[in-house]
Amino acid sequence: QPSGYYREYTVLPPAGSPSDITVGGQRFRISPPQGRRGAERLIIGGGELLWYSPDHYKTFIALRVLP
Repeated sequence: QPSGYYREYTVLPPAGSPSDITVGGQRFRISPPQGRRGAERLIIGGGELLWYSPDHYKTFIALRVLP
């Protein structure tokens, strides 16, 4: 892929998933899908790079994947 290339996906949580999640010490409620994409984004880079953006790329919270 060319440098700077990206692709966006919409991933719906599976049925029975928890209704809330803690990210970066802050608790977030996961609402059921409402037919539109919200502002929240997961950004996955090469290797183990992973960030969460609660506000459509205005701020980023680095995530660490635990084994």
